[in-house]
Amino acid sequence: MYHIFLNSSNAYIKYASVLIYSIILNTKKNKNFEPYCFHIITSNLEICNFEKLKKMENILNLQYPTKICIHEVDEKQFQKLPPWFGSRATYFILLFENFLPIETSKCLIMDIDMLVLQDLRELFSCELKECLLGAVYDYSYYKEPSILLPRKSVEECNKKDFYFKYPEKYFNGGLLLINVKKWKLYDVTNKMYNFFSKYNARVAMQDAMNAVVDGNILKLPISWNFFPNNLFIEKTFNNDPIPFNFNYTDKEYYSSEKDIKIIHFAYDSIKPWGGSDSKRMDSFGKIINYPYYKEWWDVALRTPVFSDELKELRQNLFYQSLLDYSENMSCIIERMLSSIDKTKIKIDYVEQVKNHLSFQLGQHILRKKNFLAKIILPFTLFLIYIKYKLKKNKQRNSYIPQDSLDYIDVLKIKNSKEYQLGGIIIGKMSLYLKIKKIIRMLKEYEKR
Repeated sequence: MYHIFLNSSNAYIKYASVLIYSIILNTKKNKNFEPYCFHIITSNLEICNFEKLKKMENILNLQYPTKICIHEVDEKQFQKLPPWFGSRATYFILLFENFLPIETSKCLIMDIDMLVLQDLRELFSCELKECLLGAVYDYSYYKEPSILLPRKSVEECNKKDFYFKYPEKYFNGGLLLINVKKWKLYDVTNKMYNFFSKYNARVAMQDAMNAVVDGNILKLPISWNFFPNNLFIEKTFNNDPIPFNFNYTDKEYYSSEKDIKIIHFAYDSIKPWGGSDSKRMDSFGKIINYPYYKEWWDVALRTPVFSDELKELRQNLFYQSLLDYSENMSCIIERMLSSIDKTKIKIDYVEQVKNHLSFQLGQHILRKKNFLAKIILPFTLFLIYIKYKLKKNKQRNSYIPQDSLDYIDVLKIKNSKEYQLGGIIIGKMSLYLKIKKIIRMLKEYEKR
């Protein structure tokens, strides 16, 4: 049986369900049907979530043998340990060995903010031999000074701070393949408690585990714990002549990048469920499409039992994105207004008439096709108006001589739908007449 442990609060159960479903989806249906056993360690789980997980277990069993075990623990038993982001739930995973059959040789500990892309059973086939665990080296040694910094002693009059003996082997705690028998033999859990009693950890569980394991790990390919931000950052490798931020060779890294097995939404990544699209905008208002967010939602919206809840969340994020987009656009407008070039520009008559407010407004309206663009139309029209007002005194006189070579082209522009539509918007007539005329013109334009 493949034993997999997850820490989860009530609020995160739905995200845990997505991770579980991604594992089942990517398990090849071959002759090996050794079951998965998902252990969810939690506290005060609501009845509705308990029932959902059991219902999900029944549905998943139709695809692949699956068991979901729920282990309730009391957070008070970790009262002596320092809180992590206001909670001590991170320590629940220390109890994992209590929930395993005595004959178990391996188990897997995973963070919930992950998405599995390939058959997870391949990882269980890794030979740990004498290693306490298998893990992916963390980003980044040498370029991440916090790894090299000492962990301060909790005793003011003490003695010594803690330095990692093998900082180049500092691993990420998001995915751990545990050698259960060696773990028990070396009494790793109690040694971690001892570490917490002596030192202030920077990353609670991760620091303690690295301190106790002391470099006795199997180095896993980075494909098993791959951060989306890896694709964007500057990379140096341990075969480069300069300090590296990945303790892998360039060949090892790029081989993993082409064959990613697990995505881990960590290291400055907004969780796929953690914010609207507009929270991921660059300084020009363009939405940044982070890799594998779409894949996560594709799985989430198909996850048995929890899909309706996740669909509602997705819809709420969409509505929130409209509000965020408006807020971001306001900031962008302010920046643009402060940096508008106020120098005098020489233009020909055609370009001059195209810069008339009527033409710019009408042209902008007719170009907007999609739903979101129409929603934010008032903001963008306002931006055009402000830019025009700032440049107005710098523009040339709108008089076009009839003997000008551009005269015919200028008349065509002034008779265009764009110019007429913009003229209605800024014209002096009642709002009712404006709306009526605009609707009629748009209908005529769409029939073309």
